[in-house]
Amino acid sequence: MKIESMITVLRRLVYFGALFLAIMGILMILIKSDMGHVPQALKLFLLGFVFFLGGMLVILIAKRGLGG
Repeated sequence: MKIESMITVLRRLVYFGALFLAIMGILMILIKSDMGHVPQALKLFLLGFVFFLGGMLVILIAKRGLGG
């Protein structure tokens, strides 16, 4: 696999991950208004996912720069 195709795949993962994170944030707001609290497992999953996406974004910026 060439480095350019790997960068493209990584960029798509970051973009779709950010979209997934936005949807999960809305879902957390709905869960909190319905149940009164958000389950701990869901909080930990989203926190881990944020750090994972951040790490991939750092790798993407290091390889391609801020221009994408």
